Amino acid sequence: MRYGIPAESDVAHIDEKMVDKLLAEEMLSLDMKERTAIEEEIHGIQPFLFTPEMEAEALSGFDDGIKRIPAEQKTMYLRSLEIPDSYIHSKSFRLRILRSISSFTLDLLCRKVVDYCDYVVDLFGEIGLKRPIRLSDFSREDLQLFRLGRSQFLPFGDRLGRRILAFFPDEVYETFPAKSKNRIYFYGSWVASNDDSCQRQGIVMIWWIDKTFKISLKPKVETLLHTVRLAAVHICMPDTPLFRLRGAVSAMLFGRHRMAVRRHTGM
Repeated sequence: MRYGIPAESDVAHIDEKMVDKLLAEEMLSLDMKERTAIEEEIHGIQPFLFTPEMEAEALSGFDDGIKRIPAEQKTMYLRSLEIPDSYIHSKSFRLRILRSISSFTLDLLCRKVVDYCDYVVDLFGEIGLKRPIRLSDFSREDLQLFRLGRSQFLPFGDRLGRRILAFFPDEVYETFPAKSKNRIYFYGSWVASNDDSCQRQGIVMIWWIDKTFKISLKPKVETLLHTVRLAAVHICMPDTPLFRLRGAVSAMLFGRHRMAVRRHTGM
């Protein structure tokens, strides 16, 4: 499991009741205040916000936290130290990563920065350590997939004004190469987090699984890294055993963000 996402071999054994039980147990492990905060954020009542004091405390301990990570586990982060003026070491970048975390701990912040360096190099090469990714870094094939619109921000927000990212995981989307899907999502997540209000309030994600889609029960496990917090994830699907099982599998793929996932049936 990486980034809190189950391995493909684990996904093969997922069923709807297991997912419901896991999510219920995770919610019940929280106290009433935490559960209420999650529900209020999902439904756009009250967003979770880091206070300036929380942010200052987190960033002040960052250097010590990074030092505790073994060198062999942060190769690309160490490589970024050799790059003059790398944005990886700016306060604004660290703050962006901090705000993308749903439940903060210093170790989680440091680990995510290290993971970010590995992830961006894997997707785009070392240019991703020098500067933020641009559209010009995409191949012609990736840009063609972009234009199909299977992943896009809607032109309106929710009641709090949060951006809404829509996914349409049909049979066409499932044929996309894994790295192409990851690059497209990564770029969208990064661009959204350029906006300060998106950083602070997070975004809402909608997975629209239409009854016309020819779906797979064993979607390829994508290793996604979010640079903007998922405040709520709504998986919308028809009310049939086939689609409910696919919705359960999809919910598990959100890893640490799965407590923000709600599944809706009856389309």
